[in-house]
Amino acid sequence: MGAIKKKETIRWIDASEELPDAGSQVIVCYERNDCEERDVTIAEYDDSNEDEPWTVSGGLMCFGLVMYWANMPEGPSRS
Repeated sequence: MGAIKKKETIRWIDASEELPDAGSQVIVCYERNDCEERDVTIAEYDDSNEDEPWTVSGGLMCFGLVMYWANMPEGPSRS
């Protein structure tokens, strides 16, 4: 059996400078709208909706302004 790759670097991108491709599912760091903290979740970006370009699933109610985003990691793999 091969070794399992356990480390992966996530590169955060400032959402005010660059946005993902339309239809991309990415990780986002956002400001919560129920307190003064930031949180991280998976979201999809849709550039056709200027008012609400980010979609999250699961009934997340505290989702606010996206500050940073990162491509989805590949996860562990055998090398």
